[in-house]
Amino acid sequence: MNRLRSAALAVVAAALVLAIAPSATSQPRLSNDDAAIRSALQIDFPRLGGVASVRVIDADGIHVFGVSMDKPMVPASTMKVITATNALTTLGADHRFVTKVVEGRQRNEIVLVGGGDPLLDRTTLRRLATRTKQQLAATGRSGRTMTVRLDDMLYPTPSDAPGWLSGDSPTYAAPVRALGLLYDYSWDTATNAAAAFVDALNTAGITANFGGRRAASANAAAVATVSAHTVGGAIKLMLIYSENNIAEQLFRHVALATGNEPTWQGARQAARDTLRSLQIPIRNLQLLDGSGLSMENRLTARSLTMTLRLEVDGQHPELAQIVDRRWLPTSGETGTLSGRFWAGGSDCAVGRVFAKTGSLAGVQTLAGLTRGADGSWKIFAVLTNDSYGDSRPVIDEMAAEINGCLAA
Repeated sequence: MNRLRSAALAVVAAALVLAIAPSATSQPRLSNDDAAIRSALQIDFPRLGGVASVRVIDADGIHVFGVSMDKPMVPASTMKVITATNALTTLGADHRFVTKVVEGRQRNEIVLVGGGDPLLDRTTLRRLATRTKQQLAATGRSGRTMTVRLDDMLYPTPSDAPGWLSGDSPTYAAPVRALGLLYDYSWDTATNAAAAFVDALNTAGITANFGGRRAASANAAAVATVSAHTVGGAIKLMLIYSENNIAEQLFRHVALATGNEPTWQGARQAARDTLRSLQIPIRNLQLLDGSGLSMENRLTARSLTMTLRLEVDGQHPELAQIVDRRWLPTSGETGTLSGRFWAGGSDCAVGRVFAKTGSLAGVQTLAGLTRGADGSWKIFAVLTNDSYGDSRPVIDEMAAEINGCLAA
């Protein structure tokens, strides 16, 4: 689809050519398709508004387009691309989260121990209650009134991440605890989950009451366990629906997996170390949380595209699952992109772009992949800060340009 572009934009675009064109000696000659992408984005870029950073590369890492691609930017929820990459690298997609019940300090006491399962739900707790009932019956306690204690001490006392605004928690991210039900955005998710477990025990025929928090003994005997959910399942839900609670749980699991404390500082260090192990430049990056909610987070278009490229470079099968299993939102079809790419000239790209969205006050971002007109993967990141108009239609058109379905 042809679009009218003002003469003023054309003048600005022409000025951009000198700013973004790589030297002839440093880059291979672009294919005709990649040259067309560059020409289109040179015109689109000035329409973004605010402060913007863009980079496009191909699956071989060849530079196609870039403006301010090393400028640290507030990434919003495109930070979840980093969180997913780190979780898959350190834990693997098949790693399972364990929630368990152990013996308490008295014969009529058991302890529910949270293991940081970000997908824990009532169905899983009912299964745990059934297994607990079976063990209590085997030890002659099915007729006793049981007191359920709560141990959510895998993580320290919750606090806000640096850069979270007043009111962000629990509205947009619950205080991070080692026990909580999926989609529970409340102050004390652990107590809510424990109450749900007590209800499940009573429904199963075990008279039970909640006795508050108490740490389990280090050598406490196991009563029952469940491990229904995987890292892969958590990442899929986190990326498609931009689920903040899941992201913050994974942020801490990466810390634990790398021998760091599951604190904000420990998780930040683990995230940086994992990116460094993948040869992603971490200079000027600020990885202050796992969800991207912090206004003090900083990523670059270069760091995002380099990270996304790992999914299609053929060298990282654990990361390739993000693309192969469609764990990113699909343009116009799934998750946070289901309502986009239906307006203007971007509708030709419905079903063709796989990308993570990001949105905060004054921040609009999109980072992902699409197959270009030549059939090869194009990896892109578009980040706008200090832009208080809606830049999403322009970003979507740029993604359509990268796909090649939108004629210049």
